[in-house]
Amino acid sequence: NGLGKYKARATSEGEKKLNGYILVKNPGTGEETKYPFSTSYTVARPAAVVSPDKMNVFYIGVDNPVSISAPGVKPADLTPSITKGTLTGSGGKYVVRVMEPGKVNVDVRSKGEAGKGGSMLGSSEFRVKYVPDPMATVGGLTPGQTPTTKFKAQGGMIALLKDFDFDLRFDVRSFRLIYLAPRKDAQVVSVTGPVFTQAAQNIIRNAKPGDRFIFDEVKAVGPDKVTRTLPAVTYGLN
Repeated sequence: NGLGKYKARATSEGEKKLNGYILVKNPGTGEETKYPFSTSYTVARPAAVVSPDKMNVFYIGVDNPVSISAPGVKPADLTPSITKGTLTGSGGKYVVRVMEPGKVNVDVRSKGEAGKGGSMLGSSEFRVKYVPDPMATVGGLTPGQTPTTKFKAQGGMIALLKDFDFDLRFDVRSFRLIYLAPRKDAQVVSVTGPVFTQAAQNIIRNAKPGDRFIFDEVKAVGPDKVTRTLPAVTYGLN
């Protein structure tokens, strides 16, 4: 259809020149006419791109999704690996799991031919961190001045991780409730687990506007299995 295609395997980097000619045969006379051509092109080494789908760090104890690609290379022909941790997946979509803070490298190679190793396409360095501490809350209520009826409707403590790209759950293992009321001695109740005990419920049920609650010694465990002691929070009833 009047189109010729030229294909060649690149074996080295740099600018390459291609010279030749095209013979066109006249269908009527059979005479051939020669049309010379000269062109050039550049051969570049493929560069792998490792893009974290969530944040620019890997977090311990969670699935960190990453996309890996290299111009001119099919996703199926890429062989990624990680220096510390595990990397699973295929087709350009992978999941990284890491176990300790510091730094790791994700190396990307092309698949080699039979009996040959693939070439290195790129290496990307990532920081590894623990998931940030969540905030202790009563039933998800923001600490501070709180309507008495809304406070009394809550059933226990929740550890919330706000403004974080991962949807993670933290389990509250224990906490201490301190009840402060005008002209009364402070009452303290220690609770195991996230749910208010009967003793804690009795104090909350009899609380009135103007009273205060302090929740401290809150212990919570996240997906990295690390027990964290969260900062104390205070609620004032109004």
